[in-house]
Amino acid sequence: TSGEVMAWVLTVLALVFSAHAAHVNLVLIGATGNLAGKYLWQAIFDVYRTAETPVRVFGAGTMASERGAPAIAGLIETHVHCAHGDPVCVERKSEFARLVTYVQLKSDADYAALAGILAAAPADPSVPHPAEDEEIGRAFYLSVPASVYGSIAQRIHAFARPSPRAWLRVALEKPFGHDLSSAHTLSELLSVSLAEPEIFRVDHYLCKPGTLQIRPFMQANHAALAGLDISRIEVAMLETEDCAGRTAFYEETGVVRDVFQNHLTELLWLAVEDRDGTTLSKSAFIASLQLDPTAPLFGQYAGYSAHVRADGGSDETDTATFAAVSLASTMSRFTDARFLFMGGKQLSTRTAYVTVTYHEGTTVKFVIQAPGQQPHVEVISPAFDLTAPPGWSRVEGDGIVEFTPPPTHGTPYRAIVHGLLAGERNLFVDTESLMASWRVWTPALETHGAALRIYTPEDDMNVTMYRDGHLEFRVPSHQEL
Repeated sequence: TSGEVMAWVLTVLALVFSAHAAHVNLVLIGATGNLAGKYLWQAIFDVYRTAETPVRVFGAGTMASERGAPAIAGLIETHVHCAHGDPVCVERKSEFARLVTYVQLKSDADYAALAGILAAAPADPSVPHPAEDEEIGRAFYLSVPASVYGSIAQRIHAFARPSPRAWLRVALEKPFGHDLSSAHTLSELLSVSLAEPEIFRVDHYLCKPGTLQIRPFMQANHAALAGLDISRIEVAMLETEDCAGRTAFYEETGVVRDVFQNHLTELLWLAVEDRDGTTLSKSAFIASLQLDPTAPLFGQYAGYSAHVRADGGSDETDTATFAAVSLASTMSRFTDARFLFMGGKQLSTRTAYVTVTYHEGTTVKFVIQAPGQQPHVEVISPAFDLTAPPGWSRVEGDGIVEFTPPPTHGTPYRAIVHGLLAGERNLFVDTESLMASWRVWTPALETHGAALRIYTPEDDMNVTMYRDGHLEFRVPSHQEL
């Protein structure tokens, strides 16, 4: 009947307009910086053009608008790309460049002015009734030095919070402190202005494709693996590059701060989080970790001192560029397990992996990166059948079953920006876990002393870990032969 047709038309129109009835605001602070140009603008554009809820994007910095707006336009033109000249993507890029707004943020008044703009801004100028467009969320991405996190958070809290109906999320890049004390100070400062659910600390390694494969594989095989006792877990991030030109940073950081306290600890957690049917707390697990004080091995690549001198540093340095550390957990479910962390610079092969070995003999290796290989999972000597998550391939070989997830596109920052807007907190670092990690690793920051093994890329830096957690290099270095 005509009445039913009219009701159907009204329903469709309501659905069409409801799709435009909400939007999210995203403000990138530090919008003209190196990280923004290299990764963030591309990631934000990728999310912008695929988001179900429209996203209004603002770039912010301390420079005046007459300089900042052209700078952002240049970054978008130069660093935002469309695959194979996709005409739809090219059109959306043009739209994106036109709609991105630059705002100067230097003073309290600037933040107050921004709040007014955000509260009034429609996500899409083509919406017939922009006054009905409601902001459902407001995200700030801080691509700035950690030294200004506190002051920016205070101004967001004081002047730029959204209405109570909308969520607020603030993304922060590492470092999150230099040790336990400084991390605690920074966290306390942030907590004055932001609630814990509003703080999203970025560890880009959590969003690398090779890392993102761990959780779905473990969940798909929970029934088969959760009942097995873990014998050991080896977590490694080995790099071929050296520190030339950036030793000033590395002298303040070292290998433990660079990758152990953050990336490797997060990878270990992903390997154990789905152990059994009970809820395992991330912060409680990290807090249960104990370093073997007799086990750490430290090294320094042979040319590091020369690189330090070339960068204007001291003639003598004992900064470690390689480390291997043994840990255990006080949790009863991991009583017999040992954990080996390895990481370093200027090594023979660039690789990262997590290998879980069970007492009954099965080994599951998550290959996060390796030369000429896409991320995949290798299951060695399986005593039972394991399942490929949906969309994954499975290839059986001689005693090895290889599972490969579908390829992903974009950098980890695409997943980070998407996760920020979606509120996927498991892709970010929470305060309790951060503090627990620093409690574990702060004692290791000064333990190497003079016990540095000088190595070259040709040296075999592989490490043997015995059942009691004791570590040894498998072969001597060239200088020890």
